[in-house]
Amino acid sequence: MRFADIEGLEACKNILVQAKKNNHLAHAQCFFGEPGGGHLQMAWAYAAYVCCTNPNQEDSCGRCSSCLRFKKLIYPDLHFVFPTTLATKVKNNEARKLKKREDFTSAALMPEWREILTENPFCTLTDWAYFLGGDNKQLGISVAESRFCIKTLSLKAYENSYKVLILWLPELMNPAAANALLKILEEPPAKTLFLLVSNQIDMVLPTILSRCQIIHIPKFSEEEVQSILMRKDFTTEKALYAAQLANGNVSEAFKLVMEIKDDSQELFADWMRDCFRHDYGKLLQTATTFDDLTREAQKNFLHFSLNVFRNALMASLDIHQLIQVSESQKQFVTNFAKALPPQNMERILAAINETYHYIERNANPKIVFLDLSLEMANLIKPVLPNIFPAPVGQRI
Repeated sequence: MRFADIEGLEACKNILVQAKKNNHLAHAQCFFGEPGGGHLQMAWAYAAYVCCTNPNQEDSCGRCSSCLRFKKLIYPDLHFVFPTTLATKVKNNEARKLKKREDFTSAALMPEWREILTENPFCTLTDWAYFLGGDNKQLGISVAESRFCIKTLSLKAYENSYKVLILWLPELMNPAAANALLKILEEPPAKTLFLLVSNQIDMVLPTILSRCQIIHIPKFSEEEVQSILMRKDFTTEKALYAAQLANGNVSEAFKLVMEIKDDSQELFADWMRDCFRHDYGKLLQTATTFDDLTREAQKNFLHFSLNVFRNALMASLDIHQLIQVSESQKQFVTNFAKALPPQNMERILAAINETYHYIERNANPKIVFLDLSLEMANLIKPVLPNIFPAPVGQRI
């Protein structure tokens, strides 16, 4: 991993490069940003730059033995600590289970960690939990991990360079684990670098944070997310659509672009047509269709619906410069806007957002989508005034 592999974030890269050039390396640094951002990648690239045997003025060389091993995450003086859980996971199509919680450590899970970072260096905690097969279990960092850190970092380095520990999500350390790290953070061995990578810096133990230099990594812009997706050979149209909805979260953008179906617009148009006609038999069938989709596909369809309604609102207000859709969708959005009651737009968006909230929490999709369809039918074209009034305090 090199700085050149990370899209944008030039100001952050420059700060880190100058610190190395001026020999002002803080022994403990906390990179914080939002889930799906570039802070884990930045810590990885920074560690590679510090340990590179032939760095240039702006980056690691990418060719020396150190850089090649950093890319594969097999550099002997690079150590990781990350949240774990006691759960069954699959490796090489064979399920295996570690019997004791104390055996289920970051060191034991390094093959899985290398695999997920190779596939998705922007992985979130949810991605990691799902990868382990423990998506319904609590992940955390135990005191055993802190003892591992102290023992490992107290040993002599294999190479004539820094020993680097990247601690992913320190906010998930239990109090005993965090307190056990305080002394080595305050008085680290020579040429030791602690890189903490946090999504919620306000949840990190203050005594840990006070010993770190804090570096904020901004979220990716829409253009940067689109560029990252296009590097993976996704079409410009799909990359643009996913980037608009991901809000800087590259992991979410990958999920969106993988689930984008060419018939999303057709499915949405048919759904809206049935809502407008109050064809309840068809709406029941559509709810079954939604139920047959994967969870990610359901969420993606709701994202698509939100995008259409928001752009239709821009079209109805004659703010065409803010319409962010492909050319093939622009005419559809403009025509669709003519059939929408602007006074109900806020409730329509709230209803879709509420449905997304329930889908994320594993509610029954058929029931949730049928409820949404009935409400959409009344909001788009009421049969009679207030025939289906919204419950007090809900969806307003």
